[in-house]
Amino acid sequence: MFKKSLMIGALAVAGLFGSTANADIVNVAGVTMPVEPGESTIASGTVDANLPSLAALIGGGQTGQQYLDSILITGTVDTFATSLETTTIDGPQELTFVLGAGTFVSADLTFVALGQVFITLSGSTIDYYLDNSGDYATSTLATALADATDGTHWLSATLNGTATLQLFVDLAGNVTQIGVLGNPGFDVTGGTAETNIDTNKFGGLDFISQSFSATTFDPRTGFNLQGTSSTGLRPVPEPATLALLGVGLLGAGAMRRRRK
Repeated sequence: MFKKSLMIGALAVAGLFGSTANADIVNVAGVTMPVEPGESTIASGTVDANLPSLAALIGGGQTGQQYLDSILITGTVDTFATSLETTTIDGPQELTFVLGAGTFVSADLTFVALGQVFITLSGSTIDYYLDNSGDYATSTLATALADATDGTHWLSATLNGTATLQLFVDLAGNVTQIGVLGNPGFDVTGGTAETNIDTNKFGGLDFISQSFSATTFDPRTGFNLQGTSSTGLRPVPEPATLALLGVGLLGAGAMRRRRK
C-alpha cells in the first residue's frame, strides 16, 4: 500500500510537470488550456464585425458616439496556445465574446481622402460566455448577439486607458477593413474565470491584451466583415489542479524519506 501511494505521487508529478517539451494543461472555469511559466497563453478565434457606413460621421450628420453605438462585434475563441502546446475548443462547447466599443474620444479624418479613419475610444469592454449549445456557429446578424451571450459569463474586462480603431473606407464611406492599433490592455473585472486569470503578471501590468482585424465579407452571417481575434492572458490552475500538484509533491517527498 505504501509503495502504491508513492507511485501515485510520482505519476502526479510526472503528469503535472511532464518533460520540458510540454506545457501544463489546466482547467480554467470549465475551459482547458495550456500554461507555460514566463509567457502568456494566446486565445485565438474568429471575429465577426458589422460596421455601418462612415458617410454620416464624415459628413457631420452623426456624432462619434452614435457611430460607436451602432457597431456590433462578436466572435469565438477556438484555440488556446503557448509556444509548446495548443488546445482546441470542440463543439458543442463554445466560448464566445462580445466587444463593446465604449466611449467616443476623438476621430481623426485627416487621411479620409486616402481611405483611412482613426477613432480613439475609452471604456471599451470585452465579455466572454461559455456554453455547450454550439448555436453561435449557425448565427446570423440578427441572432449573433443573443447567441453569443446565452452562456455562463466566463470573463469580463474593461479597457485600461484608450485604444484607437483603424478603419479603411471606400469612396462611399463603407468600411472595408477594421483593426485595432497595438495590443490595448484590459483589466479583468468579473466572470467565473476572474480568479483564474493572473492579471498582475502580464508584462508587469494589470491587464490582458486584445487585438483583432477583420477584412473579409462574411455572407454566412450577414456581418460585413470577418477576421481573426487574439487575446493574451495568464491562466491560473483551479484548486483541484493545485491539490493534485500537492499530492504529487507529497508523494515525491515521501519517496525521498523512504530512500533515506
